[in-house]
Amino acid sequence: MQITFWDGIGCIGGNKMLLERSDGRFLLDFGTNIGRSNQFYDAFLQSRESATGVFEPIRMGLLPNVQGLYRDDFLWGGAPDGPAVETPDALLLSHAHADHVGAVSYLRHEVKVYCTLMSAAMIRALEETSTFSQGVCVMRMKETNEEGLIKGVRGKVSEPKTERRWRPYFSADRAPSNELASIWVSRVTAEEKYNEPLDLSHDLPDGVKHWPVDHSIYGACAFGVETEAGWVVYTGDLRFHGSNRTLSEAFRREAAALGPRALIIEGTTLSPGKSAKSTDTELEVRDRAADLMRTAEGLVVADFSQRHLERLCLMWEAARASNRTLVIPADDAYLLYMASLAASEHEKLPQFDEIAIFVPYSTGHDKTWRKKLDDFLPDVRRLAPPEVRANAGELVLCIGYFNLNQLPYVAPKQGGLWIRSSSEPFNEEMELDIKRLKTWLDEFGFRYAPDEEEDPLHVSGHASPEDLFETVRAIRPQTLIPIHSEHPELYEPLCQELGIELWIPQQPGDQFGV
Repeated sequence: MQITFWDGIGCIGGNKMLLERSDGRFLLDFGTNIGRSNQFYDAFLQSRESATGVFEPIRMGLLPNVQGLYRDDFLWGGAPDGPAVETPDALLLSHAHADHVGAVSYLRHEVKVYCTLMSAAMIRALEETSTFSQGVCVMRMKETNEEGLIKGVRGKVSEPKTERRWRPYFSADRAPSNELASIWVSRVTAEEKYNEPLDLSHDLPDGVKHWPVDHSIYGACAFGVETEAGWVVYTGDLRFHGSNRTLSEAFRREAAALGPRALIIEGTTLSPGKSAKSTDTELEVRDRAADLMRTAEGLVVADFSQRHLERLCLMWEAARASNRTLVIPADDAYLLYMASLAASEHEKLPQFDEIAIFVPYSTGHDKTWRKKLDDFLPDVRRLAPPEVRANAGELVLCIGYFNLNQLPYVAPKQGGLWIRSSSEPFNEEMELDIKRLKTWLDEFGFRYAPDEEEDPLHVSGHASPEDLFETVRAIRPQTLIPIHSEHPELYEPLCQELGIELWIPQQPGDQFGV
């Protein structure tokens, strides 16, 4: 048994690992290293990967320089030139956050993807409604122009109607409904060059287990892989203070029963001098938001991550408690609808007959997914900017920083309340964004919450240090391998106490073998 670590080393996110056993090879996540990407790129300085395939991401350390992983149509210039690996049999995908799934579009088309049904539904919805997730489910196969560059760049060659090919996806927990299965194989666009679609199936490889866990996105799971050396358990991202903490607790018990040879564990919240105690809960965030909404005048805006459907549900409950209607953008509504087709009993969602959809002014043409949404939810109330402004005191509008330019059209004269339910800024760029946000809010008479005197309106998607340490104590692996952490060394005192080997990857390509 051997595990190769390509990313997620000494940093938060970007997990990319390859677990090899005698009869198979499994990728454990294949995400975008957002921190490293932000060191080189911003909104105006973008990668030219659309022209050069994997060449630039490999050169900039955003993809492993390994042969055998990547799509042939992305191998411009003969890249990569690093060591060769046999093409993995499967990707075990823990959840749909970009730092775990964002680089899947580069992988060879035959790599099977195993994840929960909820993760599959959310990934497909995000692929249809945004440009970020293109190629994660349905690949537009690339062609090169006379210069050897991928077509559709620098304005020289119009984007061709090239072949589209489905990736093989498998639901780890249950079979999809007929409706979700039908949507899965539907076309993303009206283009003609589609290969035969691949159904979304229900399966897991032999010797692989999965456990649903609590995280700041529905559909998150941990995996266990049985190898000739014993079980290897991978936590993905998890926490114990959300609405589904009992799922994480069940995972901890069941993983412990396997007596794992190795536990690959996240350590996002580990930081010198930080309290090890558990944090506030999602329900406390809901109750604080409801209190603010009850006393607010004018429009209430709720600003939180689009993918955090648990937070969306709790904001819906807070809006109901304050006699307001939750209003969400169309792309959020599409994501919510797809999620509703995959939701388990643990994944609570708003009721469509009690929300409204925001329809801003637009000069663009209707996209295929918008037409689908009209078919899916024909009876859900639609609100244009003048209707939002006229009924501001009765609404909670879910928009964020990148929708600030909607305020001139929706803000009432009396202003309103902006509830920011996201993590606090942790770098200079984020601090500048908050400063700009507050300038907008001052212009339109909005109060920003929480202020310095108020309790936070956000809780982490990651386990507290105390809960991480308790997880290690409960599972008791022979070897602990921390990733997704800036301070993995903080596990060392605990490992010494328990007599557990601590193995920390130091650089991309490091291998743990038994």
